[in-house]
Formats: sequence, structure tokens, C-alpha cells
Amino acid sequence: MERLWRLKIPSKIKIFGWRALKGFLLCKMILANRHIGESGDCPVCQQGVEDVKHLIFTCDRMKAVWRSMGLGGKIQQLTDIDRSGSSILEEIIINEDQIQAMQVGLAELVLTT
Repeated sequence: MERLWRLKIPSKIKIFGWRALKGFLLCKMILANRHIGESGDCPVCQQGVEDVKHLIFTCDRMKAVWRSMGLGGKIQQLTDIDRSGSSILEEIIINEDQIQAMQVGLAELVLTT
């Protein structure tokens, strides 16, 4: 995805974003599916399966972070539709939304957070 590589963030964060988009993040669920580890549950909140969507958007701790940044409503709107975390992240990158109060792009902010 070309827009990802043009974002104004450090390269290691772009690589994280690429891995999230391609499904290459080693979340607990993916590891459990490969018979590595016993459980795919989130080690932080223990209330969901740790996949890309949960890791970045729907974990209770991440919801608190998004709310504290004033983005809780926007993230909730993006996650209301049943789709993968990679799809949500791709939509954020494609739309190139700007957070006016912070003078930064939503994609840069989400990936950096």
C-alpha cells in the first residue's frame, strides 16, 4: 500500500502498519491457531481474543487510550461494522483524515499510538 509508505512516521512504525495490514502480527490468536501457547485470549483485558482488531482498536485498554485522545467516537464508528482490524486500518490510511486539533493525520496518529 503506497500511502502507508508516504506517511510522516518513523520507518519501524510503517513496518508495523504493513505487518498489521498483511496479517503478519503475531497476536495470541494467530499463535494459538499454530499450536503455540495455550490460549488466544488478550493478556491485557482477558475479555477477547487477541487479533489485530482487538490489539489496535477494541481492547479495553486501547478504548481508554482512544477516549483520552478524544478519538473514542471515531474509533467506535470504524469498529461498529463487523470487519477485520486490517480492513479498518486500511480504511484509515486510504481516507487520509486529519485531526485538526492535533494537526496530524488520523493514520499517523493511530499507527503511532
